[in-house]
Amino acid sequence: MDLMQRHPDSDFANSVVPPGRLLVFLGYANGSPPGDPQIRAKDSTGEFFALTGVLPTPTTTPVETPTATPTATPSETPTATPSGTPSETPTATPVEPSTGTLPATPTATPTGTPTGTPTGTPTEGAGTGAGMGGYQVSGAGTAAVNGVYTPNGNTHNGEPVYAYANGDTTYYLYYQVNDDNEYAWAINNSIADSRDGVFYGYYQCDTITGTWTNSNMYSPGTAPAPTVTGTPAA
Repeated sequence: MDLMQRHPDSDFANSVVPPGRLLVFLGYANGSPPGDPQIRAKDSTGEFFALTGVLPTPTTTPVETPTATPTATPSETPTATPSGTPSETPTATPVEPSTGTLPATPTATPTGTPTGTPTGTPTEGAGTGAGMGGYQVSGAGTAAVNGVYTPNGNTHNGEPVYAYANGDTTYYLYYQVNDDNEYAWAINNSIADSRDGVFYGYYQCDTITGTWTNSNMYSPGTAPAPTVTGTPAA
């Protein structure tokens, strides 16, 4: 627009504003025609000016807020499937330890007394009780001879002598021969062979665990005759 100077105490003059002046806007002059406003202003020296002419319309387009929508796709979780076979348990056959010399068989002798009663029938020698630890005599009518007979360390007629102490009397189970040269196992309170055709003692039997009898005895025991069974050594 044109910058027109006026005198401080008169109407607007038509002089041009000198260059380098700073104008201060004071408002529109009274009676300015429409479309051609006169603007009152004064510079830094105090002089008044009138600005005539149509104010230019701004041509700069205001800056707007962008309305574009982002087109990039956010990162997603990978959907690829892992490849490769997981490690499995080895299928190789385990290697066995090498063979070697086994430890020697222990040679120590066990200690302590075995417990429990052995079962089974003891084995006799030829017509004897040889090799047995002892014998149980039971059921005899002469009750004093009933008991366990164990080896006393002696032999008679080639067979072990078994003894049983009952109070002050010791009874013997031994292999006896009579005057007729007959042999039998006998139960007696002494160890002796018969000088007659009978046997000394209370009871006799051909085999130590056979059927005993009180017959053919010099001083027979009371019936019934006992039963004799093998027992282990004490």
